[in-house]
Amino acid sequence: MASLETLMSTQNFVRRSRPLIALAAGASLLMVAGCASSGGAEPSGSTTPAGGNETMDQSIHDLLPEDVRSSGVVTIGVTPEDSPFLSKVDGEYVGIIPELMDEVSAVMGVEFKLEELPFPGLIPAIQAGKIDYAWTSMFDTVEREEVLDFSSYAAANFGLLVQKGNPKDINFLEDLCGTVASTTKGTVMATALEEQKAKCAAEGKPDMQISLYDSQSAAHVQLKAGQVDSFLGTATPLTYLAENAEGGAVFEMAEGSYPAGYLAVGSSKTEKGFAEAMTAALLAIEKDGAYAAVFDKYSAANDVLPTDLIVVNGRTSGVLK
Repeated sequence: MASLETLMSTQNFVRRSRPLIALAAGASLLMVAGCASSGGAEPSGSTTPAGGNETMDQSIHDLLPEDVRSSGVVTIGVTPEDSPFLSKVDGEYVGIIPELMDEVSAVMGVEFKLEELPFPGLIPAIQAGKIDYAWTSMFDTVEREEVLDFSSYAAANFGLLVQKGNPKDINFLEDLCGTVASTTKGTVMATALEEQKAKCAAEGKPDMQISLYDSQSAAHVQLKAGQVDSFLGTATPLTYLAENAEGGAVFEMAEGSYPAGYLAVGSSKTEKGFAEAMTAALLAIEKDGAYAAVFDKYSAANDVLPTDLIVVNGRTSGVLK
């Protein structure tokens, strides 16, 4: 996993639940999909929450560490290249995660300050005390729960993204033998590719090469150029990308889809209260319907978790199987 010195240039801003705060000028992180010109599929205006009626819950606010309650600010690391979960359009963060953030920040009674980091830098940033939460499409695993606390917020599957027309006829993981597969560094998908590479060798099939990237967008550029043959990632964002990148003319989803697990918000194990406050806030917005409404807005209802699966450290506790 990359050190903090490898982090990309960071843009900070304070997200308030009402109203939307404009970002400082600076270079945006661009997906190959070109979110700002994707034909209107990605909401490009206000990120007003779907529920919009959240008020501070004092009991949830009191779960946060004392210094955070005093400052009224929580710092969150994000990787904005994962539509419809999180992207940047015309200088504004949009998607499922920003809208959930608006709801959660209102319930917590704090402001969210977002810092852009590459995915491999999120966990080190929490460990170094640079950020309070990592909120992106990060899978909750037993290994990650050994170093961070996690608050589950969505279900997720793996999917394979390929070039339009699927020239290498890749539909399932076993089809990756003899090809160049790609994904992002430090992810559970990288582990899955290593396991498949070993299977190819054990079965006497052609060698599988793996290319790992600091960002999804970097991998997508290489896939578009034909330098890699596939990208393994979270199915909902990849489906969105396939449908919207250059009008759907660049990529397509392979046939195979694999139950992968649960996405979760990571926080420090040493700073107690962050995970408990996040989970309590998610349960609060689930109870009033705002949680499901956000997912419905982005056609991601299949990713909604039932109440009993919105938990702290669900992997090591055995709640998340």
